[in-house]
Amino acid sequence: MSRVLTIATLVLSLSATALAQCPGMGEPPPRSGGGSGPGNPGGPGNPGGPTGPGPGGPTTPGPTGPGDVTGPSTPRGPSGPAAPEPRTGGGAPSTPPPSAGSPPPAPRSGPRTGSPAAPRAGAPGLPGPRGAPITPTRGTTSKDRLRIDWDYPVHVPPSGQQTVSIAALPVAEAYAEIAGDDDRPLLILRECRACAGTDLALLRNDEINDRTLLLTRWFHCVKLPADVLTANHPYRNLFTGNHPSHLFLCLKDGSQPLSLDGKQSQNDMWAGMGKVLRAAYAKDVDGPCKELLSLLDQFDRVDGEIERLNHEIDKEVEKNGTKSSRLATLQKKLKDATATRAELLGKEEKLRDLKAE
Repeated sequence: MSRVLTIATLVLSLSATALAQCPGMGEPPPRSGGGSGPGNPGGPGNPGGPTGPGPGGPTTPGPTGPGDVTGPSTPRGPSGPAAPEPRTGGGAPSTPPPSAGSPPPAPRSGPRTGSPAAPRAGAPGLPGPRGAPITPTRGTTSKDRLRIDWDYPVHVPPSGQQTVSIAALPVAEAYAEIAGDDDRPLLILRECRACAGTDLALLRNDEINDRTLLLTRWFHCVKLPADVLTANHPYRNLFTGNHPSHLFLCLKDGSQPLSLDGKQSQNDMWAGMGKVLRAAYAKDVDGPCKELLSLLDQFDRVDGEIERLNHEIDKEVEKNGTKSSRLATLQKKLKDATATRAELLGKEEKLRDLKAE
């Protein structure tokens, strides 16, 4: 009778300990795969401990275990000599599991892992290092259309003057120098110490930026350095007030300016860009931009087809030589796909012409 009471007490104690270490109570979930973890009894990280009793282990009575009538009067502890040899399935954990009552591990930091392991074609990409903006995984043709063509103007003093300007240019002269012969409206981004070398004042790092990037193609995009706010910088007079704009849009001569703080939402960004574009061009931008977004997906499909066919042609030549009957079929398909891409490029060119009636 005493033996039965002792075993029952031990089992209740082990059950309470196991409940306190349940993953649902804040402890990390068991490891999967190779090495033994908190949920894999008998591994080096949990040597037969009470948190993961295995069948036949020293803490669980069995037909031939320490709790049998032929065994000793008191069950052996976790470190008793009857503990089975640890079984490992690919290596033990490098660090022991947290003990009961210890605080849960801190959450993992760093970029999110997207959807969920790796981005698929046409799905949102992953935030890059330092919070770089995300874009869908696109083909070569689409990537070329989603690249901002930044201009980095440098003031060149008239011949005979000092090579370093000692005074800011008048506003009208500064706009004329920056715009040059480009008649498109201006998108001017002033870098700061925090965002230097990035486009984060214009783009979002938590949303897809395709529409924004397509709209920039109708702007003359200018990026100015952080020291543009120094008193003697040639373009200092483009920025006024105690809180100068981080990003602003305007017509070529600086008229109809629209200031943004670099933290604006995408909807505010698109509304501002559309307002300035409507003032600069004869046609509205909304319809063409929507069609261009659709063209990106079509470019991706035809680029994927061309890449696949080129790969198939290489394999066919390697396997059966240049006189293969299948080779001619593949080359015909490649020619058709290339012609399709040329047609899409022609359609894109027409959509970009906002001055055409």
